[in-house]
Amino acid sequence: MSKGIRIREILTEEEYSGILYEDMDEAMVGIYRARPYNIVPVYSYVKYIELLVDRGMSEEEAIEYTDSHVFPVDGSNQLTRPIVIDDTGV
Repeated sequence: MSKGIRIREILTEEEYSGILYEDMDEAMVGIYRARPYNIVPVYSYVKYIELLVDRGMSEEEAIEYTDSHVFPVDGSNQLTRPIVIDDTGV
């Protein structure tokens, strides 16, 4: 069983009701537990981009799509929105 699938199972068992991206389990790296009943998945930014590129997007398209649609930094829905780790090394 992959790490991402196990993370998805844990979130399901703990009745997580926030955003969970379909078919992106491989990009999940963990779970953040802010409080006992507030858990959110944690995604790798680099792995998310890599998965989109593997599925046919150019790197530029994948970055633009991810930045504007998947992990926008507008601060909305912070309790239900996944956390993304910027692991680009910058």
